Amino acid sequence: MKRLAILLIFGIIFHTSYAQDNPYAVFGYKPKVEYKTGKKDIYRVTNTDTSAKARFIVFDKENKLMKLLDKKDSLLQQIIITDDQLLRWTSVDPLSEKYPSLSPYNYTLNNPIKFVDPDGRSPEWIPKVINDKITLVAEKGNNAKTLATFLNVDQGKANQLYGQMGKGGTIALPDNIPGVSAINATISDVKANPDNYSDGFFAKITTAPNYNCFNCALSVANGNAPDVTKGIGTDTFDATVGGANYKDVTGKPGSYKFGETVVSFADKQFNLFEMGSSNVTQHAATYLGTSQNGTQYTWSKNGFFATPQVQTVPQLKNEYGNVVKYYNTNRSQ
Repeated sequence: MKRLAILLIFGIIFHTSYAQDNPYAVFGYKPKVEYKTGKKDIYRVTNTDTSAKARFIVFDKENKLMKLLDKKDSLLQQIIITDDQLLRWTSVDPLSEKYPSLSPYNYTLNNPIKFVDPDGRSPEWIPKVINDKITLVAEKGNNAKTLATFLNVDQGKANQLYGQMGKGGTIALPDNIPGVSAINATISDVKANPDNYSDGFFAKITTAPNYNCFNCALSVANGNAPDVTKGIGTDTFDATVGGANYKDVTGKPGSYKFGETVVSFADKQFNLFEMGSSNVTQHAATYLGTSQNGTQYTWSKNGFFATPQVQTVPQLKNEYGNVVKYYNTNRSQ
């Protein structure tokens, strides 16, 4: 904490003196400092460079003041430290208890070349399309062990993939990971036949519809590239996932498999002929893992003319219904 206070002091001084021709002139050209404290919550830093104008810096944490003093302890400048500035450097990571092996003040495991941390929360593997390939992007705290869990692969395979990580913490997934070759095939078809994925009115009336969400979800989960000329109806989809080749694993997140589990979305609708309400399937996607903060990702094609993309389960629930079910194929059981 003491070191952080010193860092805060220097950071603010450097910021406030930036407009000068030499922003470091107040410290001299080769400042040397030593830390001393006289009483609780009062921190005094001595600049041992005798040629510097500012010889002492006093940080009063209780009153949120920083004072620059000359060699006679005369006041050169006084700065009020706002709560935002103070807490930015003296508050620990709120999730630090989850990671006892890490300093609560570290940023991206001290490796900003490989990792990013946009929100300061738990480590996540984020699936994205990069360079026309399905790719995982690492965030703070991720390692080969979390990769193995996310992809549901053995640790040896995860170690190999982790060793191939590129800049920005990216891992382009190989085709031997379930669902990857099929997903990459759908990406390639978008690039090769862009007119088939245009959502414009003219395109819709001049272009034959290609495959839909049900075809995409079932094909990818079985490791096959979808037949881009074929759509699957709701009744056919429901009969397929309700048949002998699938198992309902809803409510068992430990059984969800990256690239193999089908996720369906339904909402409750009133049936006039049956005079009652029932769940009607509206959409389906392929499961692409759960991050450590609980966010579930999918590979989803939201309509005949839509471009398939990575979407979260909450996004799809908001659009298609809150009744979510998960089904494993025989190959993933």
